[in-house]
Amino acid sequence: MANDGRRDSKVAAYIVAFVVSPEEYYNLGRVVAKCQSKANNGQELAPRSVPSTSAVAIAQDNVGSFFLSLWRLATRTFGGTYSILFCIEFLQSIKTRNKPQVLSKSRSRAARTAALIVASYRILFTFTTNINSNIYLPEARRFRRKHRRATRLLKSPLFPALTSGLASGLFLIHLPAGTTRSTITVYSVALAAEYLFNAITLKKQFAFLKDKVGVWIVFPFSLAQLIHTFVYDNDCCPPGFTNFAFRFAPLNISTQPSSFPSELKYPTHPEILDALRDITASSYPPFNSPILYPDSYSLPSHFKEIENIVSQAHPGISHLSCALIHPDDDSCIKSFTNFAIHQASLFSKYIAAAYAVLAIVKFHKLKLHPRAGLINLANLFVRSTLFLSMTTSTAWFGVCASQSLLPDKFIPTYRLKIIGFVAGLWAYVDQFGGKVKYMPFARMAIESYWKVLVKHGKIRPIRNGDVIVFAASFAVIMSIFDKSPDAIESNMGVKKLLAVISGRKLTDVIPASSLNSPQDEKQDRKN
Repeated sequence: MANDGRRDSKVAAYIVAFVVSPEEYYNLGRVVAKCQSKANNGQELAPRSVPSTSAVAIAQDNVGSFFLSLWRLATRTFGGTYSILFCIEFLQSIKTRNKPQVLSKSRSRAARTAALIVASYRILFTFTTNINSNIYLPEARRFRRKHRRATRLLKSPLFPALTSGLASGLFLIHLPAGTTRSTITVYSVALAAEYLFNAITLKKQFAFLKDKVGVWIVFPFSLAQLIHTFVYDNDCCPPGFTNFAFRFAPLNISTQPSSFPSELKYPTHPEILDALRDITASSYPPFNSPILYPDSYSLPSHFKEIENIVSQAHPGISHLSCALIHPDDDSCIKSFTNFAIHQASLFSKYIAAAYAVLAIVKFHKLKLHPRAGLINLANLFVRSTLFLSMTTSTAWFGVCASQSLLPDKFIPTYRLKIIGFVAGLWAYVDQFGGKVKYMPFARMAIESYWKVLVKHGKIRPIRNGDVIVFAASFAVIMSIFDKSPDAIESNMGVKKLLAVISGRKLTDVIPASSLNSPQDEKQDRKN
């Protein structure tokens, strides 16, 4: 019986070694023992027949620590990815009322792809790191003399992470081509660009870029591209941005006004967007009101969809775009002011709810300094409301302003990018949480710009080109983490994740003394 007990304990030790590492098993045992002690009023319980930490460590050594750590990484990545995707589909199913399948092939394939990428990177990084370190040994002297160019490559400090990232990133091809794969690629490109910018600004000669320019600066460029795509290539514009633009548009564009005659047909959103595109492409034609000039009033055939709106516009309006955007008022400035006030009252409801949730989440910090915390929340509330209301108002009424400042035939289509850039500059007043607020717009802008280039034939699509781009972006991210970890200004969880993928502890990359430095905490609050 004793032999059977020892055999069972040994088998259990091997099973545990495949699930957790000896260190994790030891910490888990301490937590369980502590909880049991509290539940039994501090009385010690009789020891149970569970494998000891030393038995788990022996089992790991017998199987191979590298193999077991690789197995744990792959299985945890698969399980975590699968669970996250299931939760996302479950939340979406609440809205669509379609229950997600418990076992989904697409979800399983995506999880396998993630596991393949991280596991292959761990193998390749370990292999290339050994090559990079062994190339300096005396035994490799002959190889160094015979293959000088290859030696120069193998000696490079970027060789392990860069080559491993390139090779493992190609496993994204296991995921079928489509929206999901494109979204992953765009996200990785934006992340790589952000980390690369941070790595450049770590150098003294480029440090001024970090001090003078914040993350908010990406928003004007992103909004410029998105607005131009929204008007001229709406099929390439992300649906989320299109819905947002129409939802927070002037009343006569977002919804049918209650005063509009029911017997007349009201134009749809695509028809209004097509009319706005034709107006700018036609160099902003003038508007002759049928009320003042019934004999000379004529509307070109490609504007017939919006005739029911513009035919009832204020007689004092002299531009067709103004008759479309604010038909009830002949003053662009007055319409802009009224719209900005309306937007401020509309956005304030959403922003107040968002910051109320934030106050609840950070209540323990708010309780320590309630007055300063409330003043800070009020300041953020005002800034966010001002930013959103003025950005949407400037974007929609920028067409009117451009007609007053610029000749009608001067860059009639390109000026929409200028309008978007100027409207995006309002992000300067709301720089708090820049990464969360503005980086999604940067990713949408990159995606829309790529689709526009492909649509107009300026770039010939390459088969599985998104996989190649992802591999390059993944290689850049891992190289920056390997050589400039301070450039990754995300929370510590992202750095820990990248360290786990590469098979190292975070302290192996970042000194323990700098993990929670005041400078990092200050930067986290700023971002």
